[in-house]
Amino acid sequence: MKSILERTRESLEQALSYNPASTELMASLAEVYVRLGRFDERTMELCQTVLSQQVDNALLQQAQSIRMLIEETEELERKAAHEGHVPDPDALQETLESLREFLTQSPDCMGAWVAWTRIHLLAGDLIRASKGFKDLECLGRGDLERLFGGCFGYLEQARKDDAKGTIELVLLYQKMDQECRALLLLEERYDEGIADVGPTLLEFYQRVYSPAHAGQVPDEVRQRFFMVMLDHAEADTLNDWLRQAADRGWEINTFSQSYAKAMVEQGQLDGAFDVLRRMTMDRRVKQMLNELATAFEQADEVDKAVNVLRYINDNVLVDDQTSQTQENTLMLEVERTMAELQLKNGRYDAALEKYINVLCQGAQPDPEVLEQIDGLLERVELGDVEPLLRLGLYFRRQKDHPKAVFYLNQAVEREPDRSDVILELETLFDEILGENPDLPQLRLELGRLYLKTGHWEKAIEELRVAAGSLTQTDDANRLRARAYLKSGHLEQSMERYRMVTVENHDCEDLYELSEEFMQTSAMREALTALDLIGRVNLDYRDVRQRISQIEENGGSLRSEIDSDPRMRELIGDLAVGCYRYSERLGSGGMGVVHKVYDIRNQRSVAMKFLRDSLSSSSKALDRFFREARIAARLNHKNIAQIFDYNISNVNGQS
Repeated sequence: MKSILERTRESLEQALSYNPASTELMASLAEVYVRLGRFDERTMELCQTVLSQQVDNALLQQAQSIRMLIEETEELERKAAHEGHVPDPDALQETLESLREFLTQSPDCMGAWVAWTRIHLLAGDLIRASKGFKDLECLGRGDLERLFGGCFGYLEQARKDDAKGTIELVLLYQKMDQECRALLLLEERYDEGIADVGPTLLEFYQRVYSPAHAGQVPDEVRQRFFMVMLDHAEADTLNDWLRQAADRGWEINTFSQSYAKAMVEQGQLDGAFDVLRRMTMDRRVKQMLNELATAFEQADEVDKAVNVLRYINDNVLVDDQTSQTQENTLMLEVERTMAELQLKNGRYDAALEKYINVLCQGAQPDPEVLEQIDGLLERVELGDVEPLLRLGLYFRRQKDHPKAVFYLNQAVEREPDRSDVILELETLFDEILGENPDLPQLRLELGRLYLKTGHWEKAIEELRVAAGSLTQTDDANRLRARAYLKSGHLEQSMERYRMVTVENHDCEDLYELSEEFMQTSAMREALTALDLIGRVNLDYRDVRQRISQIEENGGSLRSEIDSDPRMRELIGDLAVGCYRYSERLGSGGMGVVHKVYDIRNQRSVAMKFLRDSLSSSSKALDRFFREARIAARLNHKNIAQIFDYNISNVNGQS
């Protein structure tokens, strides 16, 4: 079904064909084109013609400006892609601000969204660019490869030597369903010596190729494929592949033997043994294992030499299938034994790595191993968050979402700037919410994540949704207050802090908020923030002295803040500095309405309270909250405007 705007366009086009000189018709048609997000030559010609006679038409003037911005972004993309020109960050930010202002008024303008997304791509902000892709797809624009091909080419060159940047770009390609391009980019970087992309490349290979259909792996891919497998695959996966490949006559043993021999020459004896154990036992492999046992003995590691000889003995006497099972079990036992030895010797970092290996190699999570891992995580000062990332990815594969979220959250706590961990956690949240959108607790966690990583606006939006659950309204509002503070929205921050039960850990943020208000001479608000701290800890820093100083200099501030006990009786601390009571207006089926004066905005407003008799009913609270939330979104001359609402756990204060 055609939209109203589209039908209007058709009518205006027809009318203009009968009266082509009508400026009014041309103006109306041009405005419809702009609202439809069309900035083609036809639209611009109409705009220019109309503006020559209607110079004050603000919408068409803005449309011309946006068209210029779109052309600017196209030129920036061309220069970046073909001339290697690095865009000026200040110029990008200026263009972005103009686009953001326009999109606030015209959120369905496809051309502006294209330009907005292009700017974020050129700036390297792939998270926001990914949001732009989603918005464009919602608007029906799916040819992203054609739209942004130049930007992608520029990004691939700009991040040529950066493994982390390459992986971010690969994740972006995946969100665009450009799996082939993502795989090609990973292979190019791996072949160029960027080894850190190996684990990501392995994940791609494991999705594309299966051991049961090993013949589908192209000849030109095999060497790289097995190099990645040897470096990064878990033992059971690699064993399965080696066996299948050997059955099909691939020269895998020859390649693996060369790899193991090089490791022995470099003194990496444990690694060489790990490679040789994964190969099909034949005369040459047996000979190399004997040589490896001798090398262990010469290095005064007799226990390991005995272990190699025992392995030869066990595997020569059994058939292939039994050998495979025994080898997997043996490897798991060896890893576990080594983990226990490292733990016993106080080498906690090494023990943690081994226990994680044991966990990831097992068919099912081992509770005892997981208990050891959690204990070690409390004792170890991690150099990086790779162990936590591995655990998060492992439990995600196991479909144990709570544990995956737990470990990935810990990783973000330790390294808030790790974009790959943030992307992984965001993707996990999206996956969970895709299966069950009604999870306010998860919205709270997502808001907390955005708050940790400095994405204030995203945090505010998620926490707004999370506050819809009565069980977590307090937590969500507290986090929203912090997000508003960090993003410079001081009044909104103060409003949220008035809505929560202030605790000791809020004091630092409230102190910072009071300082911000004092710098802008908003002494009444500063005093309110200090008062909230004083209710918890009047001796926090110099709060007592600051309150006294403001009261001495502020005259009537204290009386204004503490005045009107009737309002305090009605809504408690929310009344402080906000409202003065006037009179009772009336009552209805669910609530009682009073006339009060809004001090900050200097206007009279109606305040509706849920009846005391309904305050204990969760059903009534939900209905009351839903009524307020829906009405607050509406803007119509015949509907009362909602300025603020709060659902309180205190009886009679909703």
